[in-house]
Amino acid sequence: MRSGGRRAGSIERASGVAALLCLLFVPRLVRADTLSYEAAPGCPSRETFVASVAARTSLARFEEGSRGRAFHVVLGAARARDEGPYLASLVVEENGKRSARDVDGTTCDEVADAVSLVVALTIDPNAKAVIAASPTPAPAPPIPRKNSAPVPPRPAPTMPPRSASYTTRIAIEGVVGAGVAPSTTVGAGLDLALERSGSEGAGPGLAFTFAGHARAAFEKTVFVVATPSADTVRAMAVLSLCPLRGHAGPLVSELCGGVGAGLVRFEGEGAANPSAKMRFWSHLEGALVTTVSLGRATFFGIRASLEVPLTRDELVFVRPEIFVHRASAVAGNLGAFVGLRL
Repeated sequence: MRSGGRRAGSIERASGVAALLCLLFVPRLVRADTLSYEAAPGCPSRETFVASVAARTSLARFEEGSRGRAFHVVLGAARARDEGPYLASLVVEENGKRSARDVDGTTCDEVADAVSLVVALTIDPNAKAVIAASPTPAPAPPIPRKNSAPVPPRPAPTMPPRSASYTTRIAIEGVVGAGVAPSTTVGAGLDLALERSGSEGAGPGLAFTFAGHARAAFEKTVFVVATPSADTVRAMAVLSLCPLRGHAGPLVSELCGGVGAGLVRFEGEGAANPSAKMRFWSHLEGALVTTVSLGRATFFGIRASLEVPLTRDELVFVRPEIFVHRASAVAGNLGAFVGLRL
């Protein structure tokens, strides 16, 4: 019986030690992260931001010198966006990897709330997306100090240079052309563009940027001004780059250069025994593209372009005299388009 009592006492002591170890180490299973936070005047304080993250997840812990993730948050006035006057920049460092994200908004509270949600979801995928509104605590009044020199105001944090981002846009275009066929042509096209954003400065000006366009077009003669003539159909694809951009509010103009290739078909019209011929077509192109934003995702634009044909076949018409048509050395097109930013 004594041996049994000693064994029971040992079990009780081991259980107590195990429970104590659980109390000491289980809370440490929640990894602590570090947080650097800078905010312009009028933006939420660091304490308010941390409280917003903690309200979304109980796994949020921030400690200086922690070996966990590192969150870097900067709140301030945006420099190059029309959607709102405030921009939040979030950089996350984890296991040697670095990711960045920018958030725009009309108020600093709005962008701070959005970044707190991103931080909470990074820590805990099950974090709350919406939290109950709570009054923002008023900042404590400064404690007056005797015989102390006035402390100069801390300058507002400057925003880090915004990393370039890319936007895809798609547009449907109608175009009128002259110079390729004996008569005026009209057509339609589909334009797919990849544009680089975030490189403009504040206010109107010029910027070196990037936009690439891939356009497919179909054109046909509709206004015959002389007979005999030719019914002309042209199908082509155009690739162009736009390295220079000028902007003023929602209005953006781009200078573009590109090359086009495709097929052109001529069929005699208003002539005895007409014949049809199909030829390869190629040209160099320079264009001025102007777009106006109608909203966050929609836009309207005009494209004015000049073509320099690289292939210029001759068309022979038999009237009472022989008439020869050849594509002009420089042809012109004017188009209008509407589209969406994806």
